[in-house]
Amino acid sequence: KERGFYAMLAAHQLGIDYTLSEPAFQPLTEAQKLQFQPMLDRVAELRALQRFSKAKTVWIALLNSVNFAEKLALSDYAVKQQWFDLAVEGTIQAKAWDHLRLRLPNAYADWFKLHLSDKAVTPSFAMAIARQESAWNPQARSHANAIGLMQLLPTTAAQTAKGSKLPYQGERDLLDPFKNIMLGTAHLAELAQKYANNRILMAAAYNAGARRVEQWLARSNGKLALDEFVASIPFYETRGYVQNVLAYDYYYRILQGATDKTLFYQQEWRSY
Repeated sequence: KERGFYAMLAAHQLGIDYTLSEPAFQPLTEAQKLQFQPMLDRVAELRALQRFSKAKTVWIALLNSVNFAEKLALSDYAVKQQWFDLAVEGTIQAKAWDHLRLRLPNAYADWFKLHLSDKAVTPSFAMAIARQESAWNPQARSHANAIGLMQLLPTTAAQTAKGSKLPYQGERDLLDPFKNIMLGTAHLAELAQKYANNRILMAAAYNAGARRVEQWLARSNGKLALDEFVASIPFYETRGYVQNVLAYDYYYRILQGATDKTLFYQQEWRSY
């Protein structure tokens, strides 16, 4: 009955349904909208001017001035404005970990469907990757210079674009959500082909690189079960990354009304 990878694993092992009850929240009232409108207008103006860092500063200042219920209502408002990164920030500031609909907004869903229409990768899995990578911040940059929603390295983007015959003009393209999703989903499709659509290996390779995944598989030499292999990933970040992505994938399927309630697929329930 808890969130996360190990709760899902327990349900799978026990052969029982894994369900989550999401707590309710109230959207902004008209009086609250009137109260917060000056700062909301300021956030909207800054984002329109592409001053995203300053907009986030104003947003956090607003969040810090309100109570828990208002933080949730503001996060809901952000989703409706398609400020998906600010909605996620709202749930972080509120520590609203059970409010999955706000933590996992249905961001850019049409673009994921479009770019994956002819690929084996599911939109929910690709969205889980993007959510884990950037928390839906299109301007995100890592210390390693991974860029945008799906945190692509420019070298990876260039290689993927060449192999998939996709347009790519350089780093600036990765700050464009549409182009970032186009290239990120193409890279996921490459990993799906390499790893027979095994999400555990795909997520690990997306985060740590295929070379390291091959090293880990060689080390385990087919002697580890699914959970043992995940627990044995030597990088703390990658271990948590794989667990979160699998959980987010399932949550996105539930939130999107999918009929597929599978926790782990046959190709994943194997020896590693």
